[in-house]
Amino acid sequence: MNSIFMKKTNIGATKEQLFEMLKVSMRDNGVDIKEQQLDRVYQLACRAYSGLKRYSGEEYVTHALNVSIILSEMGQKLK
Repeated sequence: MNSIFMKKTNIGATKEQLFEMLKVSMRDNGVDIKEQQLDRVYQLACRAYSGLKRYSGEEYVTHALNVSIILSEMGQKLK
């Protein structure tokens, strides 16, 4: 992401790194969600996208995590 309003995520970041970035972004931007619920959603997404890769070779779940980070930075509630 090259927006002046949003933080840039690291290219090639692991799903674990992106999940940590998401939690920090949600805290910093006042997005209210229970951490236990977020953990369950993350585990479900990892299972749902297990074995799927993007053209870049990254795990597909990283796309969902990157989108979640963007929405968090925009102050959106993730459902």
